[in-house]
Amino acid sequence: MNAHNSYKRDIYSITIRIAANICMIAALCLGMYQAGQHPDSSLLVFCQFFFPPTVLAWGLAIAATRALRRRYPLDADGATTIEIPRWGRKAVVWRVTEKADYARH
Repeated sequence: MNAHNSYKRDIYSITIRIAANICMIAALCLGMYQAGQHPDSSLLVFCQFFFPPTVLAWGLAIAATRALRRRYPLDADGATTIEIPRWGRKAVVWRVTEKADYARH
């Protein structure tokens, strides 16, 4: 695995998630403010100001993360390409976290 691609991919992925969370918090604040301005229909107003920006932000975050994975792929060194249902062919890296102790029997 190319450490440079892995590092960039991790940093950009974290940045995308933080930006989506900030957009969601801003939409929450805007929805609450607008609901307070219209107390007769506060639930409807909150939903109108909260859900569309939140869904849009997370949709863009998912699309950006997928584009990021295509732009900074894992290298073939140490990666195996497998077929995942509904995802297609993906490069995966297998890591062993513990050594198996078969002598316990």
